[in-house]
Amino acid sequence: MKFALNTLQQFREVPFFQQFGSAIDKIVNRVSVESSTEDAHRFIQFESATSVQGSEYLPILLEAIQSSKKVWFLYASFVKQEEKARKVSPLLLKEYRNRWYLISYDSSKKDIITFGLDRMKDVMVTEETAEIPNDFSAAQYFAHTVGITAYKGEPSLVKIEAGPVAARYIESQPFHPSQRMFVDNESTFFEWNILISEEFIRNLLGFAGEINVLAPDSLRKEMRERAEAMFMNYR
Repeated sequence: MKFALNTLQQFREVPFFQQFGSAIDKIVNRVSVESSTEDAHRFIQFESATSVQGSEYLPILLEAIQSSKKVWFLYASFVKQEEKARKVSPLLLKEYRNRWYLISYDSSKKDIITFGLDRMKDVMVTEETAEIPNDFSAAQYFAHTVGITAYKGEPSLVKIEAGPVAARYIESQPFHPSQRMFVDNESTFFEWNILISEEFIRNLLGFAGEINVLAPDSLRKEMRERAEAMFMNYR
C-alpha cells in the first residue's frame, strides 16, 4: 500500500496527471491517516458517498470513449421516470457531488446530452463509430458552468449581497473560478460570470435569507418565485 502511495505521489506533477491533483491529494491524505494508526477511524471520519449506483458502468463507458464507439442503454430521467432506449456517442465522464455523469453527443438531436449513470440500465458498447463534434472541448463546454448542467448562450454577470456568515462560507468555498468578492463599508458583495444553472440556483437557495440577488433581474425573479412557493408551504 505504501509503495503504491509513493508511486502515485511521484506522478502528481506529471502534466497529464496534474488535472487529477485534488483527487490524488485526497487519496494520499486518507491512506496516510488510516495507515498511521489502527484506530484512526475513532478520531477521523471521511465523507462517504451514499449512492454509488451506476458506478459499475464506468469501465464500459470509458472503454467506449477510448475506442470511439457509440453506446446503447435504457434511461429514465428524474422528471419523466419513463425508460427509453438511447444510443449516443460518449464524450466525457464527469463527477459532481458523488454522482457520475456521461456527457454525450446525440446525432439524432444534434446536441450534447448529459445522462446520470445512476439512471442508466443495460449499458452496451456498439460496433458503430462514435460521432464526435469537431468543436467539442470539455474545458470550454464547462468553462462558465456551476455543476453538471451546461446551457448554451452567453454567460451572465451575477451579483449578490451576502450577510457576514454567508459571505465567509462563500469566500471559503467559491461557487466558480470567476468568483470575485467586494467589501463596501459593512456589506459584502460577490460576482460571477456564469451560465445560470439549476445547480447554481440551489447553491444560492441554501443561504435563504442571508443573501440578496442584485442581478440579473431574471435571477431575482426566479429566486423570488421560489421563496414565495416555499413560504406557501409553511402557511
